Amino acid sequence: MNVKTVRMLAKEALLQQLLADGLTEIFGNPGSTESGLMDAIGRCKGINYVLGLQEASVMAMADGWARVKRKPAVVQLHSAVGLGNAMGVLYEAHRSHTPMLVLAGETYLDLQAFDGFLGGDLCEIANPLTKWSTRITHGSQLLRTLRRAIKVAATEPQGPVFLALPMEVLDTEIEAEVVPSNFLPVIGSCSDSDAEAIAHHLATAKWPMILIGDGVAAAEAQAELRKLADLLACPTWGVEFNDLSASFTDPMFLGVLSHSFGDANQKIVREADAILALGTPLFPELFPSRSAYFAPGCALMQIDLNPWELAKNFPATVVAQASIKTSLTKVIAEVKKLAKTNDIEKRREKVKMRKLEARKQQQARFDAIPDLPDAMAPGTMMRTLAEELPGYCLVYDESITSTPPLQHYLQPSVPGSYILSRGGCIGVGWPGAVGASFAEPKRQIIAVSADGSAIFALQCLWTAVRYRRNIIFIVCNNQAYRILKINMQYYWQTIGASPGEFPFMNLNEPNICFSELAAGFGMQAITVSVPNAFRGAIRESLANEGPSLIEVILNGALEQ
Repeated sequence: MNVKTVRMLAKEALLQQLLADGLTEIFGNPGSTESGLMDAIGRCKGINYVLGLQEASVMAMADGWARVKRKPAVVQLHSAVGLGNAMGVLYEAHRSHTPMLVLAGETYLDLQAFDGFLGGDLCEIANPLTKWSTRITHGSQLLRTLRRAIKVAATEPQGPVFLALPMEVLDTEIEAEVVPSNFLPVIGSCSDSDAEAIAHHLATAKWPMILIGDGVAAAEAQAELRKLADLLACPTWGVEFNDLSASFTDPMFLGVLSHSFGDANQKIVREADAILALGTPLFPELFPSRSAYFAPGCALMQIDLNPWELAKNFPATVVAQASIKTSLTKVIAEVKKLAKTNDIEKRREKVKMRKLEARKQQQARFDAIPDLPDAMAPGTMMRTLAEELPGYCLVYDESITSTPPLQHYLQPSVPGSYILSRGGCIGVGWPGAVGASFAEPKRQIIAVSADGSAIFALQCLWTAVRYRRNIIFIVCNNQAYRILKINMQYYWQTIGASPGEFPFMNLNEPNICFSELAAGFGMQAITVSVPNAFRGAIRESLANEGPSLIEVILNGALEQ
């Protein structure tokens, strides 16, 4: 390859490399150790620097951008303190395999031994939560190391990487060779014998089951999944289900397993005598079951690009580190060779009836929480929202305990139209929606958040106003950490204790007024507590350009 070298400052070469790779957005919060980089960004055409007010929000914006674009988002942080502020969301990105290139400036190399103001080993701090972290110690290393970092972040299983940038390194003049980074393609399906075995076990099972995760959406394999499930009338459940790997309108898709309680999930999966797990951990629950998940003799089969998840917690009959999309194509071909039985059609009707019954039970649970004169039921709120949203919206959901009614009424079906916060680190939904708006600037985005999560993320409202994002921020204000109350009920039940008070789980005394907080950032905002007012606020927000906030007062009662 003939590459022309150009003499330039390393900080300028860094930006030119990002442009060569199509990474035009940098989400950041500047500090004094990034003075040289900020000066270069200010002079560079083509780089869009997105200013955030706090590093956790900045990281979450980048997370949202990367989830939509499916390529590394670039984040600029400030020394050890900025990296420390961002660690919660970095943990989220690490666990969720979000590709990110995280950059942080630090003082001059010859001054680092002083262990002075903002001192600390940045690479050591970042290392546990990144695929790779390193410090660039000379300008001549910069582009080679930068391209390697981008490649590592983008390679499956994807994830964040970290580069520490001492000040004098960026101000070094170098012979720069700017060429696009190499992005490794996902190649290889499961073997022919694995495809035959998977098809055989699924086709001969009395109650086969498919468990899916975000790997299906990442592979854009939703059509292949639906075809396989339909061929075998195979009930399908979401496990790590955040990127719409299946349509909620698919007759074979029965919903999403609990993120909290393994015992509830164990009752579902133990019915199966053959299980195909696609692109998902088994199982990412807060409280895994201590009982056996799988029935004796159940054939567990896994296809995933992440070798860590294969046979991690359970021995498997078939494991394949392979492309989910091409592997499913192979499995479908093998299934078609097998004779159809009457059991398939009987099972299809049974699955459809189960789905119908589950929806009826869900509706009854939502109806059991009433509207009050000054507060809506979560079910009423989400039904109203679903009725008013146009089809072109992207819904970014961190409503937590209000997610079930939102999914129930919205029935997300189009890939890329619904993103669920991955959990673990709250406060990522609203800023994630801001990041997503830079990935799809012409799309209307609806960012729905629980109140406990929203209070973590308020700084992102300023960014949304500054850059006039088309986002409607909606907060489900039940004046409590309602999810903690639900988990406290589970705890009391587990230890055989009588229910008591919920300590430190209410967000009143004083109440938080989110509409006033949003107004303080210069955002149009309103508080509503009845359906008609909510409906009117949605319509007004959709009609106006720029961001707005709707605070919905909810009845926070728990299901009995």
